[in-house]
Amino acid sequence: MPLININNPQDFKLISPEKIEEIIRQLFLIAKLKDNGELSVTFMNDEGILELNKTYRNIEAPTDVLSFPQSEGLEMPVPDDENYIPLIGDIIISVETAERQAKEMNHSLERELNILLIHGLLHLYGYDHENVSGEIAQKMRVEEKRILSVLEKGGKKPERITECY
Repeated sequence: MPLININNPQDFKLISPEKIEEIIRQLFLIAKLKDNGELSVTFMNDEGILELNKTYRNIEAPTDVLSFPQSEGLEMPVPDDENYIPLIGDIIISVETAERQAKEMNHSLERELNILLIHGLLHLYGYDHENVSGEIAQKMRVEEKRILSVLEKGGKKPERITECY
């Protein structure tokens, strides 16, 4: 299983890192993703993700989720060390945007955060929906729905991963 780092500098909602980590581990199993590496997940407010979106995508607006795969760009040398853990990448989620979207979709914040975790994780593993053919984008959407369905059917209705409302 991957080494998972949960960062939560936002104070919009209290997030349970233990429950987030449990869900991420389930997602790796459901999606059958290569899990020998380190994953970082950060929960931010709109202000923080707006700055990242502006810096890395030249879009001056908050977004729901950003993914930064370690495999993009220059290839990193692999140290000759048996204890080396490769970096999978980073997922950054705006909890404020997630809550707005949950209300628009008439479902819980927990379900929306699960959807965004799935979406971000698939991006880290090469799935895309922007600047690609409709068929490739559709493949990502189908996989997102499949993973969410398995997660929820496995007795795992969206858990309460936020601790205050």
